[in-house]
Amino acid sequence: MRSYIRKCINDMHIKKKNKENEKYSGFTNIEEPELYNANGEQMNVWYLRDNQSWTYPYSFTYGRMPLHLFWDRYSFRLPIHVYSHNYITETKGNPQKKYAYLIESEAIFPGDYEIFDRNPGLSNEFDKIFTHSAKILNNYSNAIYVPAAGVYYGTKHGGGQLDEKLYLKKDRNISIVSSDKNMCHLHKVRMEIARYLKNTGKGDVFGTFDGGKNIKIAESLTNYRYSFAIENNINEFYFTEKLLNCFASMTIPIYLGAEKIDKFFNKDGIIIIKEKDLENIDNIIDKCNKADYEDRKEAILDNFERVKKYLCVEDFLYETYPELFSR
Repeated sequence: MRSYIRKCINDMHIKKKNKENEKYSGFTNIEEPELYNANGEQMNVWYLRDNQSWTYPYSFTYGRMPLHLFWDRYSFRLPIHVYSHNYITETKGNPQKKYAYLIESEAIFPGDYEIFDRNPGLSNEFDKIFTHSAKILNNYSNAIYVPAAGVYYGTKHGGGQLDEKLYLKKDRNISIVSSDKNMCHLHKVRMEIARYLKNTGKGDVFGTFDGGKNIKIAESLTNYRYSFAIENNINEFYFTEKLLNCFASMTIPIYLGAEKIDKFFNKDGIIIIKEKDLENIDNIIDKCNKADYEDRKEAILDNFERVKKYLCVEDFLYETYPELFSR
C-alpha cells in the first residue's frame, strides 16, 4: 500500500511539473542584469522560489545584505534557479542550472526532508542540493553542505558590534532568550530552562515566552559571559544563529545542538550539554563564572575568528563553492 501511495504521489508530481513546464516552455531565458555591490563588484542574480525568508527577502540571514548574490523572486527566465522546501516540486521554465535548498529545521518541517524519498528521481533534476541535513548529505551525491543560518549579531536587526576586545567588557554572567513558540520538543526544553532561571534568579531571561517583549539579540549577549543556546533540532551539522550569535559576541554558549559542532568550532569555547544534563542544571550553572570564562579566552577568540566565515549564508555559499558562480 505504501509503495502504491508513493507511486501515486510521484505520478501527481510528474503531471504537475509537466503542466508547469508546458505553461512556461514558450519563454526563452534572459541574461543576468548587471548589478553591483557597494565594493563595485558585479553580483550574481539568481531566481529564487521560496517561502522561508519572506520576512527579509534579500538574504537567508536576517539583516545582512549578501556581497555576491542577489535573489530575484520574479524573473524565472534567469539562467540559474533555486527552489526551497515545498517549491522543490514546483519548478518553472528551463534554467541552465537548478538548485534545491533545504535550510529550515527538520523538527519544524520534517516532511520537506523526505521530499526526495517520496519522489524517486527528483534529486537528479537538480545540479546541487544545498542543505545541512546529514541524512540528505549522506544519501545524495549532489548534496553539498550549507549552514542553516548566519549571524544576526552586529547588524541593525540584531544590534551590537563585532569587537575584538569585547571579552574585556563582560560584567554579567548567564542569559537565555526564549520565545513562546511551542512547535517542537526543544522549544519546550528552552522554555523550561528560561522559567527555571527566572524563578531562581540564576540567570537573566529575555524573550516572549512569559509575556515578555522581543529584543535585539545583543541585549542578551554583549555583556554576558554565557548564554544558553538550545537548537530546535538535534542533527550532526545543524547549528543556527542561536550558536553563531554567541561566538560573534564572545559569549560562551551553553549548547544543546549539533552533534559534530567540533568539526566547525573550537569546543573549548563551548559548554556542550545533553538534554539529560539539564536534570542537574545547577551543576552546569555553578561552573559558569569569571575564572572559567577567562580560562577559555584562547578558544573564545578562536571561535570569534571562525564565525566570520558564517556571517551571511549566501556569502558562505559563494566563498565555499566558487565554481557555482563562474560565468
